[in-house]
Amino acid sequence: MQQQTHLGRTVDKTSSKAQYDNQVRAILKNKEILSFILRHTIEEFQNYNREEVIAAIEEDTLESRVLLDSGDILGLDREVTENGEGTVFYDVFFRVITKKHERIYIDLEAQKKYHTGYDLVPRGIIYSAKAISKQMNVEFDAYDYGTVKKVYSIWICMNTPRIDKKGKQIGGSIVKYRTIPEVVHSDGEEVHIGRYDLTNVVYIYFNRDSINSENDLIAMLSTLLSDQLNASEKKEILETKFQLAMSKTIEKEVGRMCNLSDVIEETGRIEGRIEGRIEGREEGLIEGRILAAYELGLSENEIVSRFLIPKETVRAIIEGINEG
Repeated sequence: MQQQTHLGRTVDKTSSKAQYDNQVRAILKNKEILSFILRHTIEEFQNYNREEVIAAIEEDTLESRVLLDSGDILGLDREVTENGEGTVFYDVFFRVITKKHERIYIDLEAQKKYHTGYDLVPRGIIYSAKAISKQMNVEFDAYDYGTVKKVYSIWICMNTPRIDKKGKQIGGSIVKYRTIPEVVHSDGEEVHIGRYDLTNVVYIYFNRDSINSENDLIAMLSTLLSDQLNASEKKEILETKFQLAMSKTIEKEVGRMCNLSDVIEETGRIEGRIEGRIEGREEGLIEGRILAAYELGLSENEIVSRFLIPKETVRAIIEGINEG
């Protein structure tokens, strides 16, 4: 029998809800998973092994995240607010330091829906730009911009179609966007090129069919976040195919496994029923969602979690129903 490592326990706890935001973050911030992702997306880590990448992750970073398990990273403050610019929330945000003592900021985003109504690429560029501005008066100041640190924004895009409307491939691909200088004119001498490689945005696109991808990163993430494999199947593949440590020897049963597809299917049915009820209501969208969900038997906490509505708002509307 075997006792789980932190990654094994995380896969167990999250497999049935792997595509919900909080659970995906719990998986992605695991050091084993981070190491795998960083080795395949960050050029500075191309020649690093697993242990070297894990050692490069800075744990003693900034505030607002709680260290829940020794297998997680603390992470930086995920909220970035600039005067007049609005607020950006990063899914997983942290720093690494290379063997050359270069510090790099990394934003890791999990995107469940490909069809968002807008192009995801500008969003990634904006997130990386925010990570640059966040360094003001920390890494650099108005008197010296030269000490600004490089940023990577890595987007893990699940459920992407294989082909877009124009017939071009999406699912099963990795695309990197970065700034490249262009010399518009030279009198013949070699032109000085300043430091320009500050923002890098990487998109990893995959879907259910990507589990057998020839690319290890796509195949690993497709397996890890699959809604078709149960926890036992995921752990076996992750351990045997990708050498991700799932367990160590000791006499104890592996925890109960969950099947994600059943939960996702049931969630879809509930959300469909909620939307159907909202269509027949005269109330505002938020109130309509709360009322419809409450009538279907969802608890106050479940409504808060599902729709990200403040608890006070949910409680007030529910109390209004009961008083009526």
